[in-house]
Amino acid sequence: MKRDRGDFLKRRGRTGFTLVEILIATAVFSLFLGGLFSLYRMGSSMFQAGSWKLQKQKEAERFLALVKERLEQASPAAIVNPSANPQLTETLSRLGYVSSSINRANLGNTPSRLLLFTVCKPSIGATPGLVLYHGVRAVPTPGSPNLFNLEFISTTTAMHAFFSNTGFAFFPSGTPDLSRFNQPGSPPPGAFRLGGDLGMTEVTEVASMAISCTSVASESLLSISLEFRHPNPRYDKTSVLQRIVSRIEVPVEARILGGL
Repeated sequence: MKRDRGDFLKRRGRTGFTLVEILIATAVFSLFLGGLFSLYRMGSSMFQAGSWKLQKQKEAERFLALVKERLEQASPAAIVNPSANPQLTETLSRLGYVSSSINRANLGNTPSRLLLFTVCKPSIGATPGLVLYHGVRAVPTPGSPNLFNLEFISTTTAMHAFFSNTGFAFFPSGTPDLSRFNQPGSPPPGAFRLGGDLGMTEVTEVASMAISCTSVASESLLSISLEFRHPNPRYDKTSVLQRIVSRIEVPVEARILGGL
């Protein structure tokens, strides 16, 4: 009996874990948790970068689609008067753009106009016409040394602060007879599907912008390319590229940065 009881106590003492076994198990469990956490961080990082790219791509598409639509409507100010001779008179308008590649390094800390043009709807008979001034400018992003925002404005007011101190003449041969345009009886921009009287659209986190123009027959093709970068340095390799090409039917004039 005593011998059996001794064997039982010895076997009972061997049922626990030794300190070495506990340490090994803890180390293995820690490695497992560390790998799981690393996998979570990797997945979270990929999700955030992917979400930013999708959102920025949609914002860029909307912004450039609006710019392209308005660019292709750029036109001279026309007056149609059946009782006059000639019955049609036009005041030539033109488009001005900055022909260099724009980034924060050459933009500096000062907002700069990059694109100016007008969209004109004719005055017919006794009905006043419409002259809608358009502009795109770059505005440095506060707190970010490498990015800037783009603002696109349309307004019937040529004296708007957006256009202050510009040396660019929308109408090179002289301003049209404004008594026939932008009058109280004139249809508002919304009547021509041009939005409100003062429209502003913005896109942020732009790293660079390039505008170029080529001539094809009597038309000009204006190309605008945008590159967006994630504002967080952790995702500095995450970028989005968007580009449009628009047909321009008015004279085009290239300027240097700061020349508009």
